[in-house]
Amino acid sequence: MVRPIFVSRKVLNSEDIIQWMREQGFHSYIGDMHVTIALDKIGCDWRSLPTDETDILVDYEHRSVELFGDGAIVLEIHSTDLITRWSELLLCGLHWAWEEYRPHITLSYDSETCIQGIIPYSGEILLGPEEWEEAVEIINKDETVIDK
Repeated sequence: MVRPIFVSRKVLNSEDIIQWMREQGFHSYIGDMHVTIALDKIGCDWRSLPTDETDILVDYEHRSVELFGDGAIVLEIHSTDLITRWSELLLCGLHWAWEEYRPHITLSYDSETCIQGIIPYSGEILLGPEEWEEAVEIINKDETVIDK
């Protein structure tokens, strides 16, 4: 059965990142912090694709805070594990709509936060096992939480 698919990994220590965000002056954050591994809007028969149920610890190297085109403030991360996994899923038939894979955690859509001078989060980032779900209403899944 061909269906759109969304593959992600939850950030297991998101409270640490939220604390860092508060220290950096953010006023809101995404309640469901995750890293997208694959988002195939076209669809494929993903029931036979291999899943990865291990956790991943992301090293500090090559992190930056960036503004993506949709207004998202993200923590861009480098992880050979994530890039390799994304490549494996493409080889298995998943489609990718963007030019490249840039692993990141969407932090906020807070248009009042200036990212200049923000020091990237330097703590540990622990990602849980892959979560696979049909990409029906996943496209706008990020839920913003306002800090008071």
